[in-house]
Amino acid sequence: MVRFLLYSSLMYFVTLMPGVESHGGLVSPRSRNEVANAEGTTGAKQGVPPKEYCWHCLNRNSGVCGKGEANDYDKWLDSTGVPMPWKPQATYQRGQIITVETEITAHHWGHIELRACPKGRQSTQACLDSYPLEFVQDVDYGLPQDPNYPERGYLAGRHLAYTMKFRLPSNLVGSQVLLQVRCKVCSLFPFEFDLSHKLLNLPDPLLPSTKTVALHYVQLVSYIGILTKNLCSIYVHTLMSSSLVL
Repeated sequence: MVRFLLYSSLMYFVTLMPGVESHGGLVSPRSRNEVANAEGTTGAKQGVPPKEYCWHCLNRNSGVCGKGEANDYDKWLDSTGVPMPWKPQATYQRGQIITVETEITAHHWGHIELRACPKGRQSTQACLDSYPLEFVQDVDYGLPQDPNYPERGYLAGRHLAYTMKFRLPSNLVGSQVLLQVRCKVCSLFPFEFDLSHKLLNLPDPLLPSTKTVALHYVQLVSYIGILTKNLCSIYVHTLMSSSLVL
């Protein structure tokens, strides 16, 4: 039987605009920064990560994992400066629907996406992008799957905890599989516009007074849509990583 062991990792939210940061983390399966917060040390002990006091503060990243106050998780080093051992956090089968629990401590709406790569520490973004997980269910708040973006798990409202179900790719197999969580935040608006929005069901020809209202409506929707899309694109952050072992 093919099995996956989920390794601890990092899930976090970064923004590229000053003064806008979204904080959060993966609670289950545990991310590496959450493990560092619970089990890390302020000293030097082989196989133990440096203590991560602000486990939800991975608002930067230099590769495919996040960077916190104590650790750059792309370096994979323990508190003595040597490579960390691979410590799986869960066991899964290929194609299995898994439950993912996150906490958002500073909310900016948006959605999360999960990707995986069977190359462990050598995982690249290109490899991760080849194995997207499919969003299946919003357990807590009941938001549906977006048929245009089946990989997205939207963040309903401004809550602390979110429980969602995602389906692992059926072709994902490996002894060390890295799981990455990305968050896309739309800080100025609590929703994400599709730029294909049109003004519908207005009388034709329009009355003079209606034309002005309609024009303003179209301009407003177009402006908000373009602005929100650009902000969301800027805020794509690779912030978490986990892993699976065959």
